[in-house]
Amino acid sequence: MTPVKILYLFDGLGIGGAEQLLLTTLKYLNREKFSPVVYCIGKNGRIASEIEGLNIRAVELNKNMRLWDLGAVAALLKIIRAEKPHIVHTHLFYANYFGRIAAAIARVPVVVITEHGTHGYFKKFYHHCVDFALSFFTKKIIAVSKAVEVFLLKRTLIPRSKISVIHNAVDFDRFSKAEAVDKIALRRSMSLPDAGFVIGCVSNLAPWKGQSFLLKAFVEVKRAFPDARLCIIGRDTDGYQSQLECFARENNLSGSVHFLGERRDIPELLKAIDLFVFPSLTEGLGISLLEAMYMQLPVVASAAEGILEII
Repeated sequence: MTPVKILYLFDGLGIGGAEQLLLTTLKYLNREKFSPVVYCIGKNGRIASEIEGLNIRAVELNKNMRLWDLGAVAALLKIIRAEKPHIVHTHLFYANYFGRIAAAIARVPVVVITEHGTHGYFKKFYHHCVDFALSFFTKKIIAVSKAVEVFLLKRTLIPRSKISVIHNAVDFDRFSKAEAVDKIALRRSMSLPDAGFVIGCVSNLAPWKGQSFLLKAFVEVKRAFPDARLCIIGRDTDGYQSQLECFARENNLSGSVHFLGERRDIPELLKAIDLFVFPSLTEGLGISLLEAMYMQLPVVASAAEGILEII
């Protein structure tokens, strides 16, 4: 039996919740039944090398991601005709946009997209119009939570029959290996005190991820607990980290706040902290929140849509 060929399409392959979900899916995909290949419209990131480590091609197109620039459609159309996939499965807005147009023109038998967020922070009216129009060329829309499904039904008028809710997954095997980590040794490697109270946050650094509110709250925490530390873990977005660092300096937090950047040892880092904080203003579900809870950490989180579905 010939395996069903799936072409996965992403905006980029940096570290993020959607990209981690792809990696977990590919790791456990039945390779006798399915033959995957991964493309990204922009540039490959650190997740790409891990995909290739699974013996799966991860190809970057290095194209601009602007709504009116249809050069990506032409490139994708050429790729789809060469790859001849049975299924095109896209994630994130520009992959969903360009990928569905190209797949429709190429008459791909099945087109599936995954919607990861409610996007209330930055999606405009015309984005919703595009999503509605392209839903007619989509076999199924996967929402990562009921909150995302509700958002789609309200904002885009996509019929409920098109949407299926499949919650994000945690790669338990990846996290079970962290059980044997020496917490004290790990803290020392991060310049953290052996016994002090450590708060952690794992999320890409961006205004809608709420790290600014976390820092403001930490000012109050430091007054009550002077020895407390805060670790902020995640990829910088458009230089936002410099704004957070500036706030930390102005409020005498520099020695107590650690910006650890983009990391792939999240299971081990979670072993080093005492409390997980997830301050997002908008969130479809939040894989890092699931991961923290799997590691049995106490959690403080904002009352955003998808987060309420977990807490």
